[in-house]
Amino acid sequence: MRKWRDVIDETRRRLAYLTKVMHLDPGVEESLDYFREEYADVLLDSILIPGEPDSVSA
Repeated sequence: MRKWRDVIDETRRRLAYLTKVMHLDPGVEESLDYFREEYADVLLDSILIPGEPDSVSA
């Protein structure tokens, strides 16, 4: 099982690489969308579905 620290560090490295090499600067919403898609299996439903903090998966 991966630690959150490792997930966050890896994501920061990827963002730094994309920002520098590919001149990509994603906005906050795009970043959150990527994070939700990439780590959906470990995130709470309230984080997965924006605007629905009390949602529960069936």
